[in-house]
Amino acid sequence: PSTGNMLTYQGKIVDRNVPGKVMEIGSFENTWNGNESVFGEPFHVSPGERKHNTSGLLSTVPDEQGRCGSRFAVTLGKCEDRDGTCSVFGTIVRGYGVLREIESFPTNADGCPTPQVDIASCGELEPSDFGLVPDQHGDPYSTWPQDH
Repeated sequence: PSTGNMLTYQGKIVDRNVPGKVMEIGSFENTWNGNESVFGEPFHVSPGERKHNTSGLLSTVPDEQGRCGSRFAVTLGKCEDRDGTCSVFGTIVRGYGVLREIESFPTNADGCPTPQVDIASCGELEPSDFGLVPDQHGDPYSTWPQDH
């Protein structure tokens, strides 16, 4: 990392939640700018061809200068306004119910969920670490019928 800071999402907050649309997460410094990334300094990306046309997509969150850093978005519905400025780079496979639960929280004037949502832990975890039992699809985090 260029700043020498440890790059982790642990202890970070959900920055913004727009129910039915998008949730933004991941500022390493708990600010709304891109900060540095796991690749070093913020970087520019070209918008991809994949459209923001469904829920559960992972997408870049550029800052005012169009640079990407540590922040990312998860679509909670169609977000066509992100097409052309943000790039889809992944899809939620399991545990989407956790995001739906956070989506249901009220938000303040800045769009931050209230109560504040902190990332208590991150990394690769096994469901057994929490005593969770997988559902019939093998997802130990599923709580919503529309879970992917």
